Amino acid sequence: MVSVYKNEDGFVHAYVDYQIVDNKGVPKQDGEYCWVNNVWAHKTMRRRDILKSFVEREHAKYPTVKWIYWMRTKHDDRMSIYDIKRLYKKEK
Repeated sequence: MVSVYKNEDGFVHAYVDYQIVDNKGVPKQDGEYCWVNNVWAHKTMRRRDILKSFVEREHAKYPTVKWIYWMRTKHDDRMSIYDIKRLYKKEK
């Protein structure tokens, strides 16, 4: 799935490509994991706020998701996994 963040003029400022999966990585609509394939944000946008808003908005669509994870390519392809609620509620 792809989620897009646009400004009021309809220009794309960011997007995230993700998939909801079960504990084995198999796509499943009511899975507990969210695998993030790709994220892009325009250089003028604050990535942290955009990612936080994406997570919060998409989590409302898939409330069974408890964990979000992705591959960190700039850190030796290390996996990162986070409790999804702590990721966006930490700073509220």
